[in-house]
Formats: sequence, C-alpha cells, structure tokens
Amino acid sequence: MLIKTSQLFREFLLRRKNLVIFSGDLLILLSNLSLFHFFFERQFYEKIFPEVALNKVILVGLLVPVFYFSITYIAGLFSFRLKKLEQFSLILVTQSLLFLALGFFSYWFKLPLARDVLLCCFLFNLLFVYLSRLVFKKFLLPTSDSFIRKINCLILGRTPFAESLTREKNCSALYNFRILELTKDKKNLFKRLRDRSCDLILLTSSSSQIEAEIIRELVSLKFSGKRILNIGSFYEEFLRKVPINYLQENWFIDQKTFTESSDQLFLRLKRVFDLFLASLLFLPALFLVTIGMLMIKLSSRGPLIFKQVRLGQNKQKFVIYKLRTMSVDPPKKSLKENNPKDWTRIGDPRVTKVGKFLRKMRLDELPQLVNIFRGEMSFIGPRPERPELAIRLKEQVPFYDLRLAIKPGLSGWAQVIKPLATPSKKDTLEKVSLDLYYIRNLSLKLEVEIILLTIRVLLTRKAL
Repeated sequence: MLIKTSQLFREFLLRRKNLVIFSGDLLILLSNLSLFHFFFERQFYEKIFPEVALNKVILVGLLVPVFYFSITYIAGLFSFRLKKLEQFSLILVTQSLLFLALGFFSYWFKLPLARDVLLCCFLFNLLFVYLSRLVFKKFLLPTSDSFIRKINCLILGRTPFAESLTREKNCSALYNFRILELTKDKKNLFKRLRDRSCDLILLTSSSSQIEAEIIRELVSLKFSGKRILNIGSFYEEFLRKVPINYLQENWFIDQKTFTESSDQLFLRLKRVFDLFLASLLFLPALFLVTIGMLMIKLSSRGPLIFKQVRLGQNKQKFVIYKLRTMSVDPPKKSLKENNPKDWTRIGDPRVTKVGKFLRKMRLDELPQLVNIFRGEMSFIGPRPERPELAIRLKEQVPFYDLRLAIKPGLSGWAQVIKPLATPSKKDTLEKVSLDLYYIRNLSLKLEVEIILLTIRVLLTRKAL
C-alpha cells in the first residue's frame, strides 16, 4: 500500500539513503555488541568503561565508523542494483574486515571485547545487515508498493533540455516528470502549478524570460512552501555533472562557478596533501616501478619510460611520464587511426603482454608521481590531454577550456565515472560535463569520495 509522507522527508530519504543505510548498520553493530557482551559477561559497557581510558574509547569510536563507511562505500553496498548473491558476498567481505579491525583495536587498546563476543556478533551482524539491505531496498526504492512514492516534478517550459532530462534513467527511477508548456491560458497553468500532488517545479528559462504574472505566482508558491528550482541546477545536483550542451555562457557567470577553485587556502591544502601522499607512496612506488622496468626490459625492445607532452593548468605544457606498455614498432594490422571505436579496444595489438599486466594493475601510472612532486599534476583532477587533441576537441566541445582551470590529476571525477572513455566527441562531452562538475563543487568531501571510488574501480575494474 502506498503510504504518503511529506515531500521533504521523502526527498531526504531518497537523497540521503547512504546516511540512512549506514546509520542502520551502526545501530545493528552497537546493538549486537551490547547484547552479546551482556550475555557473556553479564554486565553492560558503562560498568567497565571506567577501566579503559576515555581517549581510547573515543579514538576507536571514531576510527571504526570511518573505516566501516570506507569499505562499505568501496564495495558499492549503498547501491540497490546489486544481485542478492553478489550483495551477500560483499557483505561477508566487509563484515569480515570490520571484525578483524575490531579484533585488532580490542587487542591494541586493551578493550573488553572477548573473542566469543566478537564471533557471535559477527554471525548475527552478517545476517541482520543482509536482511536490512533487503528491507531498505523495499522501502527506499520507489515502486508501486513501496513506502516511498516517486516525487512528482513539473517542468515549466518545453525545451530540448527538459525533454532530455525526462529520458535520464537515473532521474526517472525517483521522479515522475511532466512538462507544462507556457500557454496563454493562465488560469489552467496556475491551477496545475498549485496542484497539491506536485512536489517540485523546475524552471527551464531564467526569470527574465518568464512573464511577470507567472513570476508573481511562482514567488507566491515558493513562500507557501512549494519547492522551485532551476532545471540546470537540479540536473547538476542530481546527476552530478554540468549539462554543457544546453547552457549559455552567462550561466557560468550567474552561478557559483569556481568558488572553491579560486580559494587559495583550499588549493594550498590540496597541494600539501599531494606532497604528503606522494612522499608516503614514493618508496613503494619506486620498488614497483623498478620491477616494472625490469619486466619491460626483458620482454620488449625500446625505452622503459614513455614520455608525452600534455596540457596542464592554464594551458601550460608539461611532459608526462609512464611505464611503456606498447611496442615501439606497431604491426601493420594495428588500429585504424580514423576509426574511433578502436581507440580503447581491449585487444589492441600494440600493447605488449607485460603492458597488459601493467595497465590492468595501473602500475604504468606510477611514474607520474614525478609530475606531482613538480607541481604539474595533482592526485585528483581532470585527465591531461595532448595539445593537438585538445585543439580539435575545443572546436567540438563547448566550454572545453574550463577544465584547464585547475591542475590535471592521476584520478578524477570523470575517470571514476567513465574509466573507459575515448577521445571521441560523445565521450569527451560526457567527460567535460563531469570535469566541470568537479571544478564547480571542489571540496574535501568530493576529494575523499573520488579517492574511495578510485579504489573501487582499481579493485573491481568496472565502471560505476
């Protein structure tokens, strides 16, 4: 049976499902730990906490949720698209890692967590977390018989942009879209705008292009509690990319473009993080690069390091370094340069056997730590392109140069969302729209999210 809830509550559940699911997991964990500790030890935690230093309890209380959220996010367990067997397997892995971490913290900090408590808690946690995922899917995924119904959204004005939004699968799963044309029949128009079943109104045009009478009605509706958004902002907020095909240049002036990227303090902190992480990874990377160079030397002729000129921040050229993964003299049956479908073909004959392994493990990218030390690249940012390719793409893709506003990166929002993208116009449009979303929303939260997604892509080798 369809149960109606308030629009704000429903939208909170839809947009913050990760928080809801994670809170449920923590509640299950704390409940199981408390119950089994009381069952085996016959006492509650508050009676034994005085024996443990408070700072240790607080530290573990912070580290465990952060660790658990990270491995859950990397495993993709916040998604409802997983099959039951795949979901159970991932839950088994994440719960195993969680309780190994709890066992380590218990031993290291001398916490009162006995092995029998942890073992029983692990088994019950595995069962209840899996069952909770089935319940969350039933209640949080809008269907005809779920707790949450889809959000009814009225798009004011029929435009190509509005019609493209109604075709987006990610949106149609949560929203019922209806396009309302700006007709002269104001009475009927206002009646449909005031309809209580309408939860959200999206504007396809700027306020200067809408009649004053309609604007007054929209202002009245907004003050009465109706949610009204610009369709471009909604597209960016929900799909997490900038709709560059449908935007005018003045939109970038009117919006909060590059607010964070122009914040020198944030960029300096980002640079400090790059240097810290690059220094931390330098010795392990040096060892792996040495092994990789030895493998290349023994398997094929040619240079060990591949060098290529790329475009960096503010169109500055720099030399990028990689381990060579392709043969120096490609065979005649190599790729056809004019065939875009061949750019990322899996069976590319130019890639050596060792090169396939290095690419698969992403080891060929490790020499780019040199570029990070030099300040030419960052760990997170848009992927750098060749200058000659950038010139061609600039003519085909709107706002292409805006992605050069910040340093390019080893990984980035576009790389984790579309890791198999080619230099074709279609894929480049998608990559630029994702890169501009990253630049416009640059923040610590987004940086951490990209790092976690990068780990997921490296482990699963799948696009999101």
